[in-house]
Amino acid sequence: MVALEVFGISKDELLSRNLIKEVTSPPPRILERILSIFGQPKASEHIVTDPEGDLIVVQGQMHFHRLFRSTGRIERVTDNAVLELNWPGIPDEVRLRLRGGDSDDQLSLCATLLMYDSIYGSYFSVSSKK
Repeated sequence: MVALEVFGISKDELLSRNLIKEVTSPPPRILERILSIFGQPKASEHIVTDPEGDLIVVQGQMHFHRLFRSTGRIERVTDNAVLELNWPGIPDEVRLRLRGGDSDDQLSLCATLLMYDSIYGSYFSVSSKK
């Protein structure tokens, strides 16, 4: 809207002339946006969050994963390996979203990527930290 205000057109004027709509609901979270692109399977069937706790459990195509909200730690249940993002292996458009989001958005995006771990498993590597 800032660009139009230079020409003397305000947001209120655009709203009164029904040229734009008032935003009534917040934009969807990144998880919902990704799931709308991929469609099936539904996240509610493969990503389970403990509403009162710290744990998110993800059923991937190859492995189960645990994500911890408080620390951001990601574990593969099969071998208890700690996973971290493999930054060189992540495409730029995904890397920008991972770095730009808050921790809940980042964990949601990681959970969605891990749900499709047969495709996006290369975006994660086993951590060398103990």
